[in-house]
Amino acid sequence: AGILYSDTVRDANGCKIDTFFTLTQPDSMKITAVIDSVRCKGESSGQIVLSVSGGTSPYVNYTWTGVGSGTSTRTGLKKDFYTVTVEDSKGCTKDTTMEVKEPSDTLSATFVVTVIKCKNGNDGKAKVIASGGRPPYSYQWLDASKVAITGETRDSLVNRVAGTSWVRITDSKGCTFEADTTITEPSNGVVGVINLVDSVKCKGVNTAKVFATASGGTP
Repeated sequence: AGILYSDTVRDANGCKIDTFFTLTQPDSMKITAVIDSVRCKGESSGQIVLSVSGGTSPYVNYTWTGVGSGTSTRTGLKKDFYTVTVEDSKGCTKDTTMEVKEPSDTLSATFVVTVIKCKNGNDGKAKVIASGGRPPYSYQWLDASKVAITGETRDSLVNRVAGTSWVRITDSKGCTFEADTTITEPSNGVVGVINLVDSVKCKGVNTAKVFATASGGTP
């Protein structure tokens, strides 16, 4: 919008002419930002995309604090505050400060393990409890060599022999975390020894005595 002005010009003979003119000015500059947060805690995956209006286009310079001059888009940003100053073709400037955020917690895991009851058994169990990141989570269990175990994509691993297993946890943003746990078994199998103390003295009479000892297993 402009302001209308008028002016009257007179010459020496008193003749006059009226003139009208409008002075205009550009609208104030406005900066709108679309901000993508950091995908996984600790990464540099944030992004800011600016849209500028008002002033006098084209907008010739974008000066970013901490990341130098550039264009209206900045990528590869970590969690932080960023200030940009935009300059239009007339040298007018406008600045704004924005925050790139990240998840508050890194992914982590704890385990609940059920040990194997008997040596060489296969009744071991492991359950993983995931936290941090952005739920919901998905799971993939891996063997000791970190090779995926086919079909094991739940939070629990069952019917396992003794050994180490890994789990890869993925949150809703695609962030991943790997952790391992070990299912144990008794170090030795059960061994029983029966010793005859007294034999049967007379046929048909229950006078024999035996003594049994056991070792190994889980007392």
